[in-house]
Amino acid sequence: MLIGITWFQSMFDPKTDGQIVVDPASGVAGGHELELNAFDASTGEYQVPNMTAPALVSAPQPIPGPVPTPGPDDTALAKAARTWLTAKEL
Repeated sequence: MLIGITWFQSMFDPKTDGQIVVDPASGVAGGHELELNAFDASTGEYQVPNMTAPALVSAPQPIPGPVPTPGPDDTALAKAARTWLTAKEL
């Protein structure tokens, strides 16, 4: 699976065992797209392959943002999209 993430300064310095340290306090360096090809539910680690060796990432749980409140324009767009999708049998 490909995902886009915020890349923190701490992630440039992996541990000797390949673990990437995800420390938001280290500051944002930019963004990065990467592949997740395995997940260990017992440790909460994802395997992220790269060009030199696989890395293990233990990421903190994301903080959910505010839930947007749909306005009249959003409702009209959703209704139009539903009508179009139904007409196309999608």
